[in-house]
Amino acid sequence: AVSSGWATGHSGYPTIAAVPSTSSVTLKANTMQPYYADFRTSGHLSFEPNTTFDSTQAINLSSDWGITFPRKVASFTVGAPASAGVAQSSSNIDLTAISSSGPITVYGGAITYEGALASDQDVLLYGTKDITLGFAISAGDSALVQTSGGDVLANAGISAGAGGITLKASKDILVNTSTKTIATSGSGDIVFWANSGGAGGEVDTGGTS
Repeated sequence: AVSSGWATGHSGYPTIAAVPSTSSVTLKANTMQPYYADFRTSGHLSFEPNTTFDSTQAINLSSDWGITFPRKVASFTVGAPASAGVAQSSSNIDLTAISSSGPITVYGGAITYEGALASDQDVLLYGTKDITLGFAISAGDSALVQTSGGDVLANAGISAGAGGITLKASKDILVNTSTKTIATSGSGDIVFWANSGGAGGEVDTGGTS
């Protein structure tokens, strides 16, 4: 598709040259939509709100918008935690595959992704709506998937190290174990914590024997 065929809801600005680099890159704005961008850095890569993301605008860092992360980054962050009276970022987020030597940390509303999330350290996903694990998560230490206002839907394998795996939902956790594994190395724990608010959530597992 050509750019004239897309409606992003954002003003257009000149493209930042995407050349191979080891520099850290931070994009900071309350709304953003990169388009046909290759982020070719191996440094730290962050997409942050200036104050808080506009929750009505999704953050699409996926192949549908021509986004790629072709190099292993030093760390990867989208959004921001609650701080100084400002709530956690709650824009819906869609990601493409990411490989990082440091933590992968995402703060959003509904969180989806279309390729493996692989970190030599931690993979940390914090959502205010449903979080759907459609592709593998691989963490060298710990994997945490936590939603404060929805379900955790685990339809892909998850692996982690001694830091363990925690799936924490304010509603329900659904794990499809058909041809998938959830495993830790060493002494890592696996914790399913449904409905931490106390209103009666469920942990469901399904698959073939």
